[in-house]
Amino acid sequence: YDSLYRYLRITDIDEGSFTNLNRGNSVSPNCTKEEGKEYILSKGDFVLARTGASVGKIFLNTRYDNLVYAGFLIRFKINNKALPYYLTTSLQTQRYHKWVSIMSVRSGQPGINAKEYSRYSLNLPSLQEQEKVLSLFKSFDQKINLLTKKKEALETYKRGLMQKIFSQELRFKRKDGTDYPEWTSTKIGNHTFKVSEKNKNLEPLPIYSISNKGGFVPQSEQFEGIDSSERGYDISMYKIVGKDTFAYNPARINVGSYGYSANLDRVQVSSLYVCFKVKPELSPIYLLYFMSSFKFNKSVLRNVEGGVRQYLFYDNFKNIGIPLPSLIEQEKIIQALKLLDGNLGCLDNAINKTQELKKGLLQQMFA
Repeated sequence: YDSLYRYLRITDIDEGSFTNLNRGNSVSPNCTKEEGKEYILSKGDFVLARTGASVGKIFLNTRYDNLVYAGFLIRFKINNKALPYYLTTSLQTQRYHKWVSIMSVRSGQPGINAKEYSRYSLNLPSLQEQEKVLSLFKSFDQKINLLTKKKEALETYKRGLMQKIFSQELRFKRKDGTDYPEWTSTKIGNHTFKVSEKNKNLEPLPIYSISNKGGFVPQSEQFEGIDSSERGYDISMYKIVGKDTFAYNPARINVGSYGYSANLDRVQVSSLYVCFKVKPELSPIYLLYFMSSFKFNKSVLRNVEGGVRQYLFYDNFKNIGIPLPSLIEQEKIIQALKLLDGNLGCLDNAINKTQELKKGLLQQMFA
Protein backbone atom coordinates (compact mmCIF):
# COMPACT_ATOMS: atom_id res chain seq x y z
CA TYR A 1 0.00 0.00 0.00
CA ASP A 2 1.60 3.26 -1.14
CA SER A 3 -0.67 5.35 1.18
CA LEU A 4 -1.94 7.29 -1.83
CA TYR A 5 -4.18 5.11 -4.01
CA ARG A 6 -6.20 2.29 -2.45
CA TYR A 7 -7.35 -0.60 -4.63
CA LEU A 8 -11.02 -1.26 -3.78
CA ARG A 9 -11.80 -4.98 -3.77
CA ILE A 10 -15.07 -6.72 -2.87
CA THR A 11 -13.50 -8.04 0.34
CA ASP A 12 -12.61 -4.48 1.44
CA ILE A 13 -16.29 -3.52 1.75
CA ASP A 14 -17.52 -3.69 5.33
CA GLU A 15 -20.32 -6.26 5.79
CA GLY A 16 -22.18 -4.11 8.30
CA SER A 17 -22.25 -0.82 6.39
CA PHE A 18 -22.43 0.07 2.69
CA THR A 19 -20.40 3.27 3.24
CA ASN A 20 -17.44 1.89 5.23
CA LEU A 21 -14.36 -0.08 4.27
CA ASN A 22 -12.60 -2.69 6.39
CA ARG A 23 -9.47 -1.55 8.15
CA GLY A 24 -6.09 -3.02 7.27
CA ASN A 25 -4.93 -5.22 4.38
CA SER A 26 -4.94 -2.21 2.04
CA VAL A 27 -3.17 -2.59 -1.30
CA SER A 28 -2.52 -0.20 -4.17
CA PRO A 29 -3.19 -0.78 -7.88
CA ASN A 30 -0.17 -1.66 -9.96
CA CYS A 31 -0.52 1.22 -12.41
CA THR A 32 0.57 4.78 -13.00
CA LYS A 33 -1.48 7.78 -11.90
CA GLU A 34 -2.46 8.38 -15.53
CA GLU A 35 -3.56 4.77 -16.05
CA GLY A 36 -5.59 4.71 -12.85
CA LYS A 37 -7.39 8.05 -13.04
CA GLU A 38 -10.27 6.66 -15.14
CA TYR A 39 -11.05 4.18 -12.34
CA ILE A 40 -10.97 6.56 -9.37
CA LEU A 41 -14.28 6.75 -7.49
CA SER A 42 -15.62 10.24 -6.96
CA LYS A 43 -17.63 10.98 -3.84
CA GLY A 44 -21.22 10.03 -4.62
CA ASP A 45 -20.23 7.16 -6.95
CA PHE A 46 -21.27 3.67 -5.94
CA VAL A 47 -20.17 0.20 -7.01
CA LEU A 48 -21.97 -3.15 -7.22
CA ALA A 49 -20.30 -6.55 -7.23
CA ARG A 50 -20.90 -8.25 -10.55
CA THR A 51 -19.92 -11.89 -9.96
CA GLY A 52 -19.35 -14.66 -7.43
CA ALA A 53 -20.83 -15.22 -3.98
CA SER A 54 -20.79 -11.46 -3.27
CA VAL A 55 -22.83 -10.48 -6.35
CA GLY A 56 -25.09 -7.52 -5.50
CA LYS A 57 -22.86 -6.20 -2.73
CA ILE A 58 -22.95 -2.40 -2.54
CA PHE A 59 -20.48 0.32 -1.63
CA LEU A 60 -21.24 4.06 -1.75
CA ASN A 61 -18.22 6.37 -1.61
CA THR A 62 -19.16 9.16 0.79
CA ARG A 63 -15.74 10.14 2.17
CA TYR A 64 -12.80 8.29 0.63
CA ASP A 65 -10.29 9.89 -1.77
CA ASN A 66 -8.23 8.08 -4.40
CA LEU A 67 -10.14 4.77 -4.38
CA VAL A 68 -9.44 2.75 -7.53
CA TYR A 69 -12.10 0.09 -8.01
CA ALA A 70 -11.36 -3.50 -9.04
CA GLY A 71 -12.61 -5.34 -12.12
CA PHE A 72 -15.17 -7.41 -10.20
CA LEU A 73 -17.02 -4.19 -9.33
CA ILE A 74 -19.22 -2.06 -11.60
CA ARG A 75 -19.09 1.71 -11.04
CA PHE A 76 -22.29 3.79 -11.29
CA LYS A 77 -22.62 7.57 -11.30
CA ILE A 78 -25.92 9.15 -10.22
CA ASN A 79 -27.66 11.93 -12.13
CA ASN A 80 -29.58 14.85 -10.59
CA LYS A 81 -32.85 12.91 -10.21
CA ALA A 82 -31.66 10.96 -7.17
CA LEU A 83 -29.56 11.51 -4.06
CA PRO A 84 -26.73 8.93 -3.84
CA TYR A 85 -27.47 7.97 -0.22
CA TYR A 86 -31.20 7.58 -0.94
CA LEU A 87 -30.63 5.39 -4.00
CA THR A 88 -28.17 3.06 -2.29
CA THR A 89 -30.30 2.91 0.88
CA SER A 90 -33.19 1.65 -1.27
CA LEU A 91 -30.95 -1.29 -2.25
CA GLN A 92 -30.71 -2.56 1.34
CA THR A 93 -34.08 -4.38 1.19
CA GLN A 94 -35.27 -7.98 0.84
CA ARG A 95 -36.85 -6.94 -2.47
CA TYR A 96 -33.43 -6.05 -3.88
CA HIS A 97 -31.71 -9.16 -2.48
CA LYS A 98 -34.47 -11.38 -3.88
CA TRP A 99 -34.05 -9.70 -7.28
CA VAL A 100 -30.28 -10.29 -7.12
CA SER A 101 -30.72 -14.00 -6.28
CA ILE A 102 -33.02 -14.47 -9.30
CA MET A 103 -31.14 -12.26 -11.77
CA SER A 104 -27.68 -13.67 -10.91
CA VAL A 105 -28.50 -17.29 -11.77
CA ARG A 106 -25.95 -18.57 -14.33
CA SER A 107 -24.78 -21.98 -15.46
CA GLY A 108 -21.44 -21.29 -13.75
CA GLN A 109 -20.58 -18.45 -11.38
CA PRO A 110 -23.54 -16.24 -10.35
CA GLY A 111 -23.34 -12.81 -11.95
CA ILE A 112 -25.14 -9.63 -13.02
CA ASN A 113 -23.81 -7.26 -15.68
CA ALA A 114 -24.25 -3.48 -15.87
CA LYS A 115 -27.10 -3.66 -18.39
CA GLU A 116 -29.03 -6.07 -16.13
CA TYR A 117 -28.46 -3.89 -13.06
CA SER A 118 -29.82 -0.90 -14.97
CA ARG A 119 -33.17 -2.69 -15.34
CA TYR A 120 -33.80 -2.84 -11.57
CA SER A 121 -36.88 -0.67 -10.88
CA LEU A 122 -36.92 2.02 -8.19
CA ASN A 123 -39.69 4.02 -6.52
CA LEU A 124 -38.28 7.52 -6.62
CA PRO A 125 -39.99 10.40 -4.77
CA SER A 126 -39.10 14.07 -5.16
CA LEU A 127 -35.66 15.26 -4.07
CA GLN A 128 -37.30 17.02 -1.10
CA GLU A 129 -38.90 13.78 0.10
CA GLN A 130 -35.67 11.89 -0.50
CA GLU A 131 -33.99 14.36 1.89
CA LYS A 132 -36.63 13.68 4.55
CA VAL A 133 -36.19 9.91 4.22
CA LEU A 134 -32.41 10.25 4.36
CA SER A 135 -32.43 12.26 7.58
CA LEU A 136 -34.19 9.32 9.26
CA PHE A 137 -31.90 6.57 7.93
CA LYS A 138 -28.75 8.60 8.47
CA SER A 139 -29.63 8.82 12.17
CA PHE A 140 -29.71 4.99 12.27
CA ASP A 141 -26.41 4.74 10.38
CA GLN A 142 -24.73 7.32 12.61
CA LYS A 143 -25.79 5.35 15.69
CA ILE A 144 -24.57 2.07 14.17
CA ASN A 145 -21.24 3.67 13.20
CA LEU A 146 -20.80 5.16 16.67
CA LEU A 147 -21.51 1.83 18.38
CA THR A 148 -19.22 0.01 15.94
CA LYS A 149 -16.36 2.43 16.65
CA LYS A 150 -16.86 1.92 20.40
CA LYS A 151 -16.77 -1.83 19.89
CA GLU A 152 -13.60 -1.61 17.76
CA ALA A 153 -11.91 0.58 20.38
CA LEU A 154 -12.82 -1.88 23.15
CA GLU A 155 -11.58 -4.83 21.06
CA THR A 156 -8.29 -2.99 20.49
CA TYR A 157 -8.01 -2.33 24.23
CA LYS A 158 -8.73 -6.00 25.00
CA ARG A 159 -6.05 -7.18 22.55
CA GLY A 160 -3.54 -4.82 24.12
CA LEU A 161 -4.49 -5.94 27.63
CA MET A 162 -4.13 -9.61 26.68
CA GLN A 163 -0.72 -8.94 25.18
CA LYS A 164 0.41 -7.29 28.42
CA ILE A 165 -1.05 -10.11 30.53
CA PHE A 166 0.46 -13.01 28.59
CA SER A 167 3.85 -11.29 28.36
CA GLN A 168 3.64 -10.73 32.16
CA GLU A 169 4.05 -7.01 31.71
CA LEU A 170 0.84 -6.73 33.74
CA ARG A 171 0.46 -8.85 36.90
CA PHE A 172 -2.38 -9.20 39.39
CA LYS A 173 -1.76 -9.01 43.13
CA ARG A 174 -3.34 -10.36 46.29
CA LYS A 175 -5.60 -8.12 48.38
CA ASP A 176 -2.70 -7.35 50.71
CA GLY A 177 -0.63 -6.13 47.74
CA THR A 178 1.75 -9.08 47.62
CA ASP A 179 2.57 -10.95 44.42
CA TYR A 180 1.16 -14.30 43.42
CA PRO A 181 3.73 -17.06 42.71
CA GLU A 182 5.98 -16.66 39.66
CA TRP A 183 4.62 -17.96 36.38
CA THR A 184 5.92 -21.15 34.78
CA SER A 185 7.07 -21.24 31.17
CA THR A 186 5.67 -24.53 29.96
CA LYS A 187 4.06 -26.25 26.97
CA ILE A 188 0.39 -26.87 26.26
CA GLY A 189 1.01 -30.63 25.96
CA ASN A 190 2.22 -30.79 29.58
CA HIS A 191 -1.24 -29.75 30.78
CA THR A 192 -3.59 -31.36 28.24
CA PHE A 193 -4.45 -34.90 27.08
CA LYS A 194 -6.11 -36.18 23.92
CA VAL A 195 -9.59 -37.73 24.00
CA SER A 196 -11.00 -39.73 21.11
CA GLU A 197 -14.29 -41.48 21.89
CA LYS A 198 -15.74 -42.72 18.58
CA ASN A 199 -19.46 -42.93 17.85
CA LYS A 200 -19.28 -46.68 17.22
CA ASN A 201 -22.85 -47.25 18.39
CA LEU A 202 -24.15 -44.72 15.85
CA GLU A 203 -25.88 -42.63 18.50
CA PRO A 204 -28.14 -39.95 16.90
CA LEU A 205 -26.17 -37.12 18.51
CA PRO A 206 -26.28 -33.50 17.31
CA ILE A 207 -23.51 -32.75 14.80
CA TYR A 208 -21.21 -29.79 15.37
CA SER A 209 -18.37 -28.25 13.39
CA ILE A 210 -15.82 -25.54 14.19
CA SER A 211 -15.86 -22.08 12.67
CA ASN A 212 -13.08 -19.48 12.80
CA LYS A 213 -15.25 -16.99 14.68
CA GLY A 214 -17.81 -18.99 16.59
CA GLY A 215 -16.02 -22.07 17.89
CA PHE A 216 -18.45 -25.02 18.04
CA VAL A 217 -21.48 -24.41 15.81
CA PRO A 218 -24.40 -26.80 15.12
CA GLN A 219 -24.75 -28.26 11.63
CA SER A 220 -27.99 -27.94 9.71
CA GLU A 221 -27.88 -31.63 8.75
CA GLN A 222 -28.75 -33.94 11.64
CA PHE A 223 -29.13 -37.73 11.68
CA GLU A 224 -31.89 -38.33 14.21
CA GLY A 225 -34.25 -40.97 12.85
CA ILE A 226 -32.25 -41.42 9.62
CA ASP A 227 -31.15 -44.95 8.73
CA SER A 228 -27.38 -45.39 8.16
CA SER A 229 -27.99 -46.43 4.54
CA GLU A 230 -29.73 -43.09 3.88
CA ARG A 231 -27.05 -40.91 5.45
CA GLY A 232 -24.67 -41.22 2.54
CA TYR A 233 -21.62 -41.58 4.80
CA ASP A 234 -20.54 -43.42 7.93
CA ILE A 235 -20.63 -41.59 11.29
CA SER A 236 -19.11 -44.46 13.27
CA MET A 237 -15.76 -42.64 13.10
CA TYR A 238 -17.22 -39.34 14.29
CA LYS A 239 -15.83 -38.25 17.65
CA ILE A 240 -18.08 -37.73 20.66
CA VAL A 241 -17.44 -34.49 22.53
CA GLY A 242 -18.58 -34.02 26.12
CA LYS A 243 -18.42 -31.04 28.47
CA ASP A 244 -15.17 -29.14 28.96
CA THR A 245 -13.59 -30.49 25.78
CA PHE A 246 -11.48 -28.62 23.25
CA ALA A 247 -11.25 -29.45 19.57
CA TYR A 248 -9.26 -27.89 16.75
CA ASN A 249 -9.00 -28.32 13.00
CA PRO A 250 -5.53 -29.68 12.15
CA ALA A 251 -5.70 -29.22 8.38
CA ARG A 252 -7.12 -27.49 5.32
CA ILE A 253 -8.30 -23.88 4.99
CA ASN A 254 -9.30 -23.30 8.61
CA VAL A 255 -6.21 -24.95 10.09
CA GLY A 256 -5.89 -24.02 13.77
CA SER A 257 -9.53 -22.93 14.24
CA TYR A 258 -10.77 -24.23 17.58
CA GLY A 259 -13.78 -24.63 19.84
CA TYR A 260 -14.48 -25.29 23.51
CA SER A 261 -17.58 -27.18 24.66
CA ALA A 262 -18.22 -25.38 27.94
CA ASN A 263 -21.92 -26.27 28.00
CA LEU A 264 -22.25 -28.99 25.36
CA ASP A 265 -23.06 -32.48 26.61
CA ARG A 266 -22.42 -35.33 24.17
CA VAL A 267 -22.37 -34.07 20.61
CA GLN A 268 -20.43 -35.47 17.65
CA VAL A 269 -17.79 -33.83 15.47
CA SER A 270 -15.78 -34.80 12.40
CA SER A 271 -13.18 -37.51 12.85
CA LEU A 272 -10.63 -35.06 11.43
CA TYR A 273 -10.73 -32.83 14.49
CA VAL A 274 -8.22 -33.23 17.32
CA CYS A 275 -10.01 -33.33 20.70
CA PHE A 276 -8.39 -32.79 24.09
CA LYS A 277 -9.05 -31.83 27.70
CA VAL A 278 -7.01 -29.93 30.28
CA LYS A 279 -5.44 -31.14 33.51
CA PRO A 280 -6.49 -29.67 36.91
CA GLU A 281 -3.68 -27.09 37.15
CA LEU A 282 -4.86 -25.33 33.96
CA SER A 283 -8.21 -23.52 33.76
CA PRO A 284 -9.93 -24.28 30.44
CA ILE A 285 -11.16 -20.67 30.26
CA TYR A 286 -7.63 -19.35 30.79
CA LEU A 287 -6.46 -21.61 27.94
CA LEU A 288 -9.37 -20.40 25.80
CA TYR A 289 -8.30 -16.77 26.29
CA PHE A 290 -4.68 -17.63 25.60
CA MET A 291 -5.69 -19.39 22.35
CA SER A 292 -7.39 -16.17 21.20
CA SER A 293 -4.23 -14.12 21.80
CA PHE A 294 -1.67 -12.84 19.32
CA LYS A 295 1.04 -14.78 21.17
CA PHE A 296 -0.74 -18.10 20.53
CA ASN A 297 -1.61 -17.33 16.90
CA LYS A 298 2.02 -16.46 16.20
CA SER A 299 3.05 -19.82 17.67
CA VAL A 300 0.49 -21.66 15.53
CA LEU A 301 2.01 -20.16 12.37
CA ARG A 302 5.46 -21.34 13.45
CA ASN A 303 4.22 -24.90 14.04
CA VAL A 304 2.11 -25.37 10.91
CA GLU A 305 3.64 -27.76 8.37
CA GLY A 306 3.06 -28.20 4.65
CA GLY A 307 2.70 -25.95 1.64
CA VAL A 308 -0.62 -25.78 -0.20
CA ARG A 309 -2.25 -28.14 2.31
CA GLN A 310 -1.20 -27.07 5.79
CA TYR A 311 -1.23 -29.22 8.92
CA LEU A 312 -1.04 -28.58 12.64
CA PHE A 313 -0.35 -32.02 14.07
CA TYR A 314 -1.02 -32.60 17.77
CA ASP A 315 2.68 -33.31 18.32
CA ASN A 316 3.35 -29.76 17.09
CA PHE A 317 0.33 -28.25 18.83
CA LYS A 318 1.29 -29.64 22.23
CA ASN A 319 4.78 -28.09 21.90
CA ILE A 320 3.35 -24.56 21.73
CA GLY A 321 4.57 -22.63 24.75
CA ILE A 322 2.15 -21.22 27.33
CA PRO A 323 2.88 -18.91 30.30
CA LEU A 324 1.18 -20.51 33.29
CA PRO A 325 0.29 -18.54 36.45
CA SER A 326 -1.20 -20.08 39.60
CA LEU A 327 -4.86 -21.10 39.44
CA ILE A 328 -5.81 -18.12 41.65
CA GLU A 329 -4.14 -15.65 39.28
CA GLN A 330 -5.64 -17.48 36.29
CA GLU A 331 -9.06 -16.79 37.81
CA LYS A 332 -8.21 -13.08 38.29
CA ILE A 333 -7.24 -12.85 34.60
CA ILE A 334 -10.45 -14.62 33.55
CA GLN A 335 -12.61 -12.22 35.61
CA ALA A 336 -10.94 -9.15 34.05
CA LEU A 337 -11.34 -10.42 30.48
CA LYS A 338 -14.91 -11.63 31.06
CA LEU A 339 -15.85 -8.11 32.19
CA LEU A 340 -14.61 -6.77 28.84
CA ASP A 341 -16.46 -9.54 27.00
CA GLY A 342 -19.66 -8.53 28.80
CA ASN A 343 -19.27 -4.94 27.62
CA LEU A 344 -18.55 -6.14 24.07
CA GLY A 345 -21.69 -8.28 24.22
CA CYS A 346 -23.78 -5.26 25.25
CA LEU A 347 -22.40 -3.27 22.30
CA ASP A 348 -23.13 -6.19 19.94
CA ASN A 349 -26.73 -6.33 21.19
CA ALA A 350 -27.15 -2.58 20.73
CA ILE A 351 -25.74 -2.75 17.17
CA ASN A 352 -27.99 -5.70 16.25
CA LYS A 353 -31.08 -4.05 17.72
CA THR A 354 -30.45 -0.80 15.79
CA GLN A 355 -29.81 -2.76 12.58
CA GLU A 356 -33.09 -4.67 13.05
CA LEU A 357 -35.03 -1.44 13.59
CA LYS A 358 -33.50 0.02 10.44
CA LYS A 359 -34.21 -3.19 8.50
CA GLY A 360 -37.88 -3.15 9.55
CA LEU A 361 -38.26 0.48 8.50
CA LEU A 362 -36.53 -0.22 5.19
CA GLN A 363 -39.03 -2.96 4.42
CA GLN A 364 -41.98 -0.69 5.17
CA MET A 365 -40.64 2.23 3.16
CA PHE A 366 -39.08 0.54 0.11
CA ALA A 367 -41.12 -2.69 -0.24
